[in-house]
Amino acid sequence: MQLCVVELVDAGSVAVLRTSDFRELHIPLSLLPDGTAAGSIVNLELTAASNDTESQHRKLMALQKSLHAAWSAKAGGSEPAVSSDGVERRISSSSSARGSVSDASRHPDDRQ
Repeated sequence: MQLCVVELVDAGSVAVLRTSDFRELHIPLSLLPDGTAAGSIVNLELTAASNDTESQHRKLMALQKSLHAAWSAKAGGSEPAVSSDGVERRISSSSSARGSVSDASRHPDDRQ
């Protein structure tokens, strides 16, 4: 458990808390007790919900698999390739060994 001082409430929706080791935390006011205001002292305690974490992880993985399957079916067998700049480019498996980049999937700044 960590004691924190509420330094300020920003725009009525976010509280800025200062821990005893001088770290700053920004917490939605809705997660703090009613009546919390600047100058309040609050106890902060976070716990991991391990059972729920595993369940949520399984659900997320199932969703990712179903999205990938749907995307692959719609894309006609081409796979996405994400470059170092984070822009997704489509590389067709029917292209040459090096692959060809579809110009339509390029970032607008990359088109010539």
